[in-house]
Amino acid sequence: MIDALLTYLNANKPTGINSVEDGWDIEAIESVRDIVPAMWISPGDDTAEDSGHDFVQGNYITQHLQVDFVCLRTEFEVIRGEIRSALIGWSESTNHDDLALDGGRTMSQKGDIIWWSETYHNRYQKISS
Repeated sequence: MIDALLTYLNANKPTGINSVEDGWDIEAIESVRDIVPAMWISPGDDTAEDSGHDFVQGNYITQHLQVDFVCLRTEFEVIRGEIRSALIGWSESTNHDDLALDGGRTMSQKGDIIWWSETYHNRYQKISS
């Protein structure tokens, strides 16, 4: 899901975002002043539950992902809104539910720069063969 989402976001960058990167490349807030606003996508936890049907062998898989972004505090509300507009409702395929927001929080704030992190999830059914 991460690669597909990075491809989508780099082709359709949320307004105002300079950079969309893999979360493995995230840097300390002090070192990103030259690239703000920027965002990073990282995998989160996966959970599974039984499909609940006797005639179907499989699981519902819920995938979580973490979206971090750094921006000037004065741009925060607009940038957060643009990112949410780009992500909420996006789907990797017709077999996946749309992305939904779980929540977000401030990770750090240094002077006029804020680092915000949000968690999103989607769900799909994996059928055993």
